[in-house]
Amino acid sequence: MSNKIETATEDALYASMRQILNHLGWEKLQVVLANEGGLEPKGSYALINIIDRQRVGRVDESTGSPRNQESINTYSNYYTLSIQISFVGSESGDVMGDFEDSVFSSRRCIEYWQMHKLGPLSQSGSRRVPQLRETKWVKAYNIDLNLSFAIQSRETIDWIEFFTYEDTYGFTPPSP
Repeated sequence: MSNKIETATEDALYASMRQILNHLGWEKLQVVLANEGGLEPKGSYALINIIDRQRVGRVDESTGSPRNQESINTYSNYYTLSIQISFVGSESGDVMGDFEDSVFSSRRCIEYWQMHKLGPLSQSGSRRVPQLRETKWVKAYNIDLNLSFAIQSRETIDWIEFFTYEDTYGFTPPSP
């Protein structure tokens, strides 16, 4: 995946999660991406980890431009995106309960995904996965989400007017 597409995908995931958590009353919960540098956040937080991206289906393509003219071809590729959301910290159980119940059920939550061009497909059940941090255990929960998105691209096509060929063995094709 190109860096531009990866950055746009991460931005869409972050913005959607931020809006969903705000809607659920968790405005102060920090949201981080799994590939960010830096220290672990203080307090409770939500972690977004992109697990897998797969191209699915066939390409939709616009064709049929006038002959002998340069034209713009537009095509769309469709993808599924598998992500893991981890809620970590003392409030993680409460956040997970609210999130799991609403993420694909609440009309507002679904619209927050769609506003950022992501389509909700499915969610797993939540998993309790306490984590050892230095000398103490911290509450943590994971949930997997499958989302869809499309990438639309454009390319310029310059139609060929004619071509000629020569045979290196002396063969001359018959005239039409």
